[in-house]
Amino acid sequence: MGITFTIRDYTGRINASELQDGEQEVWYEREEVRYEGCVLSIFTRSEHRYCDDMTNWEEITYARVWDGSKVIEVEIADMGCKSKPTTIDATDEVKTEVAEWEEFVAWIDTLAAAKREHESVVKEAQKIAKGKQVEVVKGRKVKKGTRWFVDHVGEGQYGAYANLSAQTIGRGEYHRYVSLDNLKVIGEEIGRLELSGATPYGNLPGTLLQMALDYSATYRNNYQHEANQTALSVLHDAFVDADMTPPPALVRLVKASQTVTTV
Repeated sequence: MGITFTIRDYTGRINASELQDGEQEVWYEREEVRYEGCVLSIFTRSEHRYCDDMTNWEEITYARVWDGSKVIEVEIADMGCKSKPTTIDATDEVKTEVAEWEEFVAWIDTLAAAKREHESVVKEAQKIAKGKQVEVVKGRKVKKGTRWFVDHVGEGQYGAYANLSAQTIGRGEYHRYVSLDNLKVIGEEIGRLELSGATPYGNLPGTLLQMALDYSATYRNNYQHEANQTALSVLHDAFVDADMTPPPALVRLVKASQTVTTV
């Protein structure tokens, strides 16, 4: 049975001058069933809702629904609104497609986690700290291109700074209060993130994995976002160019992103 929506329609009159004698502007209601055979489950969640200049916690009931390319949440009842009659009726075919989608999303999430961890390592390696060697990349106080050891890092009137020594810490030529913006760490470069080729879809080329990684950094939960649509298409084409079959979930997402519909 899916979810039964109550749709309110207007009489269609554009303005009062079009009304016939004795006729009134009215709304009428009709029922429309959507997501038939696609309702996976029903759950309730406490949420902040704004009403009459106040925010209150309310229990909101949702249905998890398969929309043909992804799982979405559809509100079916709240504490102050007429509920939408809903039946959990997902077919076996829908459940199979959902399983494929969840597998694809889990893979993307794994890539996103790897990317976050790598970015954390890079950030730590590039952090200017005592004992590290740095190169002057801009500014007039110290000659650009020269290399120094960091003797001290502090916070001054004009922002973060470092004291630099020409040789080991505290020895040789010395410069004080050099802006950290003018320096970069050397000798601790972190290479491009390397990913294992083993995936749920076979052993993929490194370039293909990188495209998947780029996709994981976009707006995964907002599939209609322009950047996301582009990333999905690039990832799909990469599978094809590598003579590999794109994941069914990816095929459906690409197809859906090319036809934006409003429910």
